[in-house]
Amino acid sequence: MIHSRRADRILASNSTACFDRIVETVPRKSGHLTSLSGDGAALAFAMTNAAVQGNVLGTVGERQIQPLVRGEGAPIAISADAGRLAVLNRDGTIDLRSDRGDLIGTIANTHAVAIALRANHTVVLTRSGRLQVYSTATQEKLHDWSAPAGASSRIDAQFGVALVTSGGNVYAISLANGHQSLIASVPGPALAEIEPSGIAYAYNTGSRGHLRFVRFAEVEAAVG
Repeated sequence: MIHSRRADRILASNSTACFDRIVETVPRKSGHLTSLSGDGAALAFAMTNAAVQGNVLGTVGERQIQPLVRGEGAPIAISADAGRLAVLNRDGTIDLRSDRGDLIGTIANTHAVAIALRANHTVVLTRSGRLQVYSTATQEKLHDWSAPAGASSRIDAQFGVALVTSGGNVYAISLANGHQSLIASVPGPALAEIEPSGIAYAYNTGSRGHLRFVRFAEVEAAVG
């Protein structure tokens, strides 16, 4: 996703053929793209219009955009997993949708700033610095813990472990018991993702970029 003064653009890349292409352009006067989320071969996106009312949710195929939902809510984040979507709206509600865009549940009153949908859990980072875990099937709140101080407005999750960053600190948090473990501490802000193979994190020092990886077995051992 590329933001510019005049438009937002979604780019797709084929690493085998080493080529990029623009698959969607949203003129700034019409609105802007608010979030992207990858799930296997699918890429889901959320877009809100210039009046911050209504949206387009959709997926990016190899050759075309597939709109799923139009004109509902004002999405600020989207998370895709196993053919389902969790959409965080500006009012704090989280819409749970099928791969066709059908509404299958709503989680209300979350005060969320970031979400991650994984398997049976919807993981929420709140404005007040809480980490909450909801059942995706019933929308019931299962857990509510303090997040690491200063956690950035982003969260990821995989195999029962949530990932958040706070400045240069990278934390893994068990979704079963809330146990937090400092996985890495680096100079300057850290960017991090968690996948089935482990945690990848990146940071800069001066003009140099650094990329590190922690195996998932080490992450599991750290959070107990």
